[in-house]
Amino acid sequence: MQNRILLILLAVLTFTSCRFRPDDRPSWDADYIAPLLHSNMSLADAIKDTNFIQTNPDNSLTLVYRDTVVNFVLGDFLQVPDTSLEMKITLDSLRLSTDSITERITLGRLATEAGLGALFGQYDSGYTPSWLNIPGVQGVSGSPIEINASNFFQEAHLLQGYMDIIIDNQLPVNVDSVRFSLKNKGLYGNTDVIANILIPHIPKGTKSDTTINLAGKTVESLMEAQLLNLNTDTLYGHTYIDTAGQHVDVKVVVRDLGASRATAVFPGQTVVNFTNAGNYDFGPEIKLTSMKIKSGRLKVEAVHSIMDTIQFTYSLPTAVKDGEYVKIITRLDPAPDTNTSVSSTEELQLAGYSLNLTGGSGEFTNKFPQNLKGDLLYSGNLVTMDLQDSITVFYGLLDIIPSYAQGYFGRDTIYFKESVKFDFFKSIQSGTLDLKNPSLQLSFANSLGVDGEVVLNKVKAYNTRSGQTIDLIGDEINDPITIPGPRLPNVGQVISTNVNLNKENSNIQTFLSSLPDSIAFDLQVNANSTRDPNKLDNFATDKSAISAIMDVAVPLYGVADQLTLESNMDLDISEATLADNVNDGRLDLIASNYFPFEATAQIYFHNDKGHVIDSLFHDNDNPTLQAGIVGPDGIVTEPSKSKIGSWFNQDRIFNIRTRATNATVRFSLSTKPANQAVKIYSTYKIEFTLVGDFNYKVGG
Repeated sequence: MQNRILLILLAVLTFTSCRFRPDDRPSWDADYIAPLLHSNMSLADAIKDTNFIQTNPDNSLTLVYRDTVVNFVLGDFLQVPDTSLEMKITLDSLRLSTDSITERITLGRLATEAGLGALFGQYDSGYTPSWLNIPGVQGVSGSPIEINASNFFQEAHLLQGYMDIIIDNQLPVNVDSVRFSLKNKGLYGNTDVIANILIPHIPKGTKSDTTINLAGKTVESLMEAQLLNLNTDTLYGHTYIDTAGQHVDVKVVVRDLGASRATAVFPGQTVVNFTNAGNYDFGPEIKLTSMKIKSGRLKVEAVHSIMDTIQFTYSLPTAVKDGEYVKIITRLDPAPDTNTSVSSTEELQLAGYSLNLTGGSGEFTNKFPQNLKGDLLYSGNLVTMDLQDSITVFYGLLDIIPSYAQGYFGRDTIYFKESVKFDFFKSIQSGTLDLKNPSLQLSFANSLGVDGEVVLNKVKAYNTRSGQTIDLIGDEINDPITIPGPRLPNVGQVISTNVNLNKENSNIQTFLSSLPDSIAFDLQVNANSTRDPNKLDNFATDKSAISAIMDVAVPLYGVADQLTLESNMDLDISEATLADNVNDGRLDLIASNYFPFEATAQIYFHNDKGHVIDSLFHDNDNPTLQAGIVGPDGIVTEPSKSKIGSWFNQDRIFNIRTRATNATVRFSLSTKPANQAVKIYSTYKIEFTLVGDFNYKVGG
């Protein structure tokens, strides 16, 4: 707006002071000065992040930089695998109820069936005459006795089972022999004989116990037991008899029945009681004694097709939290029919549980006892089962992440290839800065209860602008670096190991003077390289780590040679600063140089696509800004001031006015006198203004 007012005032003054004919058209040239850019640039502007700049008490500058190169944590060497077990239980592991019957045969019954009832009746109770010898009873048999087991089962095809025949001889004579049979009554069309046994001799006052294997038999709920033949010895005179009280008891016990198919009322029973030592495979050599769980879960899943209720209990007796060990119970309702399965899933979050991995006895590592118990609950219902019915149980520890582990973590080598951005100098495009006293410190912090060893295979600096690469070489990094860890009980302790590199023990001066924009590390961490595997005293928390931190300190003290700084700036050329009827003129860079460096200058003008459309100077021109004036203490006391520029014709001015959107300002700094190292202070900068001194056409 001020420029427009200035033009109007010039026009008014000119019209009032000139005489002209009415047909003359007024036209004249006027000087027009317009500022196009105004800013300053310091070496600090070349730093991408001003947090890296440290101003010292004397106002000199030091670049400081920190980055984590390695962070080796618990999860890098200890992965907890999932543990799982699947178990299938079929009917052959289920049992039927035990049943028994007893048949009593009295002495009176034996006498009656032998035709001696009248004789025995004379001596119903008491001693027989001494001269009376009663001959033995032969061929005594009994009527079939029905055994009704329908309260327990209807029919069962037995895979296993036993029948016990127990004969208790309480007669006053020896039983010479007895034959006994058990068969199906045929309720379901089966009249097979289940057992037919002969017992040769049973002395009076004793028992005989005979067992028959029923495997492979089919048993129905209605059976018949029958005494087929019983023989006794002679009863000699003067023997006490009691026809009602003296007897033979025949007891039949059917037990331990396991069926391939059965329709039965199954008793409550434990169908599985399985204990094993879960074993973690953490990898070669790793032997853990304990682990505290940060997160993870226990999962128990069961599927069955049995028409009875099943209950499972899974427990981890050495996984304890608040004094309670892990126990999870899941119950499966009866299946609606034999063709339909039902399932149930239970999960328990294990965060906060401590898991003892010594097998419960302290003798092992990586082991934990676990128990699975499955109970068939008594329902009183008659149900059918066969070998096609099954119970499948899956249980396991899943997604376990430890917050603490202890034991022996094994000998392991972890390789790291890391590239660290080192973008100190975002605006330094070329040239060199010979730094005189840079330093680099590698700080290793170890809070793992594991001794480490770091081998620096290679550390390389990259300057992608110049294409230069330099390997870091130093006495302190040629050999493996021992990184000791803390010892129990010092959980949480951090032990630091520092490696300091300077120009006396390394090539760090050349390394950093290359002005790298990245540093690549190729290194390895050897864990437990010297530890005894039998000492189970390694430990780590989820916060523990072996870390390597790189600290760089670069005092800005050195020699510059064509060290090129640049800054890209928006260029807003509007009609107020550069009108459309400019004839020609100069673009001048007015600069105050506070650096103790001589500087060459250049400005490039860009269009909106970033292409250079013109420049302040021709490429072969090297206009120079003189170095600032240095006082006796070596510090610049006042800047040198320069005005440098170029003539632009009307076409070039039009091109800039209509197409330029931004400009790149570039200064190349060189120490004067050459090779004399100087410090860089926070006050050092180049202030500059780009102005246009144009001839402006008025009228015409």
